[in-house]
Amino acid sequence: ESGQDSNTLVLFSSDNGAAETFNGSLDSGGSLRGKKTEMHEGGIRIPLIAAFPGKIKPASTSNQPVYFPDIMPTIADFTGTGKFMPPAIDGESFAGAATGRSSSGRKRPMYWEWNEDHFKLPYRVTKQACRKGNWKIVRNDITKPWELYDLSKDPSERNDLAAAKPAIVRELDAWVTSNRVDPPEQIEPSKPKGQRWR
Repeated sequence: ESGQDSNTLVLFSSDNGAAETFNGSLDSGGSLRGKKTEMHEGGIRIPLIAAFPGKIKPASTSNQPVYFPDIMPTIADFTGTGKFMPPAIDGESFAGAATGRSSSGRKRPMYWEWNEDHFKLPYRVTKQACRKGNWKIVRNDITKPWELYDLSKDPSERNDLAAAKPAIVRELDAWVTSNRVDPPEQIEPSKPKGQRWR
């Protein structure tokens, strides 16, 4: 009614892969390995739908991998507010890929982790993954060695190439070691009367 639909970016996505599979039904992860809380593609690869009349072409697609840290820089890019962005964030804008004005792909690796209890400190990482280009290292148990997959040829992550490509594992492991930091404690608001969650 206000006409703002023509001046609004709409993003629609899931926060993680499917929680469970059910004998061929409700298997939204398809052939992807893993599920919610796991670092294989079935736990983290999800669709993202974006609409912005006059800026994003309807029914267009992009194969550029993006993840949630990219949302804030993308909104800043679309709104011209990049000067207010905090320094040294993990994400990068995908506005160029969404509008078709740029197809250079992403420059910064993507990183995911899961911790023992994501509401409390001390923070204990239990699972990790890092992707750079088509290469992805993953471990669903931090005490185990990294697995390595070429997602361009093996999106289902069935062929672990860690032994065959140790230099790539070392490169991505070094990036994780030098770039990850513990997040601040997540402070939850007090429970409203009658609310049992959290």
